[in-house]
Amino acid sequence: MTHIVVFTGSIMNGLNKDLVSWCGMDPLSDEQHDLLWGTINEQDLLEECDAAEICFIEETDEHPGCSDEYYEVHCEDEAMLKNQIRTAIFARLGQG
Repeated sequence: MTHIVVFTGSIMNGLNKDLVSWCGMDPLSDEQHDLLWGTINEQDLLEECDAAEICFIEETDEHPGCSDEYYEVHCEDEAMLKNQIRTAIFARLGQG
């Protein structure tokens, strides 16, 4: 199977997609959002998923003096990654 790039992002700005909607979940309530993202960031959540491979890439910042690290998230099986993200989110929300 071939790895595909499912997300791009940076340490400072996060991902280019919303993980919750991407994996097919309904939008979180304000309370759920705070509970989930108050203790973890998107990259850390993806690191809990075996199906995701975070690959840091070299990219030049357009703004001198601004330092950021850029990455791509690769996977072989999007359905498996979506399931793992949902499971990780539900576990953090106490619903898993």
